[in-house]
Amino acid sequence: MLTQKIDGALDAILACMMRVPALRDTYRPGTPERGALDDLLASLQRADAVLFDRGPDAPSPAALGAAEAPGRLQPWLERRT
Repeated sequence: MLTQKIDGALDAILACMMRVPALRDTYRPGTPERGALDDLLASLQRADAVLFDRGPDAPSPAALGAAEAPGRLQPWLERRT
């Protein structure tokens, strides 16, 4: 459930970044906001690996196929810009 809430929040951030030009500018590479977002996403990737017991060399859920992917967090991380 927590993963779903986090995933929903990340989807909302991505949707806003794609639709609102000012947010695209705010989160452009090199800004402090983008650095904070990247740090958050890196933390979520580490949490995803721990929660779903994936080692650093394990294939991503996208590589395994949607039926085998636990939750939606990792696919979101892979499609982010």
